[in-house]
Amino acid sequence: MDLYDVASKEHSERGVAGAVGGVLRHLPGTFVKPIILVSEATRHVLGGVKNQFVPDARKEAHEKWKSSEQVEEWKKQSQVS
Repeated sequence: MDLYDVASKEHSERGVAGAVGGVLRHLPGTFVKPIILVSEATRHVLGGVKNQFVPDARKEAHEKWKSSEQVEEWKKQSQVS
């Protein structure tokens, strides 16, 4: 539902105060959602650019975090014993 529909519906049900309240309730989602979409798109583009310049970076990062996870697992197991 867009802002115009919300304002029209609330105005017919509650008058001017309802229209203003309805618009104010929908403003955060109306402005935040595009910002989230743009940030996600930027993250994907920058990740693709990085992968083009350093093709092995993804594999190296996976191996780095994989070994870190193994170290944490060993620490947990040694604490239990």
